Amino acid sequence: MSDAPDTPATPEPTPCSPCRGTGTLISGKGGEPHDVPCPWCEGTGFEIPGHDAQAERRAAAGSD
Repeated sequence: MSDAPDTPATPEPTPCSPCRGTGTLISGKGGEPHDVPCPWCEGTGFEIPGHDAQAERRAAAGSD
């Protein structure tokens, strides 16, 4: 028998693909390129399971 506790191992977080784990993207919106928080990982640099980065934009478009 093992001395390890019977708790399931938590998986390692997966780096966010769009921002390559940096948590920021470069946006050209507004003329000058500037850093913005990555909408896919909310600036954490890691994938958020089930997160929809476009949900906020769709909700805003539907309320016009």
